[in-house]
Amino acid sequence: MILLICRSGIMRATAAWLKRLCPPTVRMEIAAGHGATPYLFDPTSYRAQAALRALKAAFGREPVLMREGGSIPIVTDFKRILGADTLLLGLALPDANAHSPNEKFNLDCFAAGQRMSAWLWRELAEAETVPF
Repeated sequence: MILLICRSGIMRATAAWLKRLCPPTVRMEIAAGHGATPYLFDPTSYRAQAALRALKAAFGREPVLMREGGSIPIVTDFKRILGADTLLLGLALPDANAHSPNEKFNLDCFAAGQRMSAWLWRELAEAETVPF
């Protein structure tokens, strides 16, 4: 059995736990996989608030703020090197099965995402007059 786990304290803790559970008849190798520094964006920033308004306008419901796992390493570099924040706006439904062989994306979400994009440009343009 070969497992890939991201580099962090989580990896060390998970590896130790798995090794304790591994029966002596099984050979297990644990290798470090890819990983990235976590990226957090202030949901109270004017850009985030603009995105929340655009999402509400497009979908007709209050957006839900939630932290998600995932790895888009360049996003952290945009912030660290360029000082540029990145808006990550998930539009898929929970049953979309992201990155699976049977991944799907609901066409209603696609259409609402197009509306959200149009609203977002307007909201960002109006918000740009607000100082950082």
